[in-house]
Amino acid sequence: MERMMKSSGWLLAGCLLLAGCGSGQEAAMPVFVGGTNYGVVATNVMMDGVPRSGILSLYYFPEGPKGPRTLVWPCLIAEDSAVFGKLIVFNGGISDEMVWKYYPALFAYNGEGHVVEISQPACRRIEGWKPDWNNYAFAILGASNDTLRLDASQRLPVDPDRPKRLMAEINVADVLQSLQQAQTNTNPLNYGGVTYYVSP
Repeated sequence: MERMMKSSGWLLAGCLLLAGCGSGQEAAMPVFVGGTNYGVVATNVMMDGVPRSGILSLYYFPEGPKGPRTLVWPCLIAEDSAVFGKLIVFNGGISDEMVWKYYPALFAYNGEGHVVEISQPACRRIEGWKPDWNNYAFAILGASNDTLRLDASQRLPVDPDRPKRLMAEINVADVLQSLQQAQTNTNPLNYGGVTYYVSP
């Protein structure tokens, strides 16, 4: 059963995303998304020696809210994610650069193994996709019947010969296949202490 998350608590915290991604001390209790296995925590970061709030991190709670937790991703960008059982699809940044706030990467995690960026497999699901259409960021619009509906927008630099915004759909089976293949066939990367892979 899939659940689309648009929590007012997370949205409020998302409005505080004025700085880039980073790490710091926790400032809030988790806001659970799509059930009780994934929670978002707002943290504080140091900017020019002054603590600033506004970084959102995603945690996995395999035994629910009262059990232990594991950091899934240190920097969430958008207020929407989609949860299908233990599978979560979400937007995040992969560096401290502000560009990720406007053109986030698309990630997936299945409660075990590692996070995988699935932006390229999502590009191939754009309506009318062409092989050179590989420079798109995605926002999650909704989820139903094991399918994610995505809004695709060109990242900078914008190519005037390609559509700036398009729709895409990707199903859960394709996401799970990308998770498995990336962790088997690609090299691991690291951001904020989290190992992740990029699906080609």
